[in-house]
Amino acid sequence: MRLDGEPVYDGRFLRRDLRRLRLRKIGCIFQTYSLLPFINATENVAEAMELAATRPKEARRRAQALLDYFDMHQMRVYPSELSGGMAQRVPIARAISNTPHVILADEPTAPADSARTQVVMSLIGPAPFGKLRLPR
Repeated sequence: MRLDGEPVYDGRFLRRDLRRLRLRKIGCIFQTYSLLPFINATENVAEAMELAATRPKEARRRAQALLDYFDMHQMRVYPSELSGGMAQRVPIARAISNTPHVILADEPTAPADSARTQVVMSLIGPAPFGKLRLPR
C-alpha cells in the first residue's frame, strides 16, 4: 500500500515511525470527541499541528482559522462548555489541521444540522488525490 506515493505497507509496515506517518498523512475523526479537557478548543486543534512540528504561534493562528470556518469564533472555551455539535467540530478541525491525505471518520456529522453537515463534507468529502480545500 502506498500513501501519498510512499510505500507504507507490504504485508508488514515498511516505515518505523508510524506515529509521524499518522500525524502528517492521516486524520482521524472519532465518534467520541476525544478532546483534552484541560485545554481550550483552539488549543485542542493547535496541539495536533504542534506535534507535527508547526510553530505554536502558527498552529494557534491556523487552529482559529479552521474553527472560524466552522462558525466557532474566539474559541477559548473548554470542552465541557461546548454543545454537542460544537464539540464535534473541534476534532474535525483537528483532524484536517495537518492537511492529511487520508481521513478516517466514524460518523463525523452525526450531531450536526444539515447546513453544518454540508460544510464538513465539503472539506472532508471526495477531493482529488487527497487535496483538502482548507481555509487559510
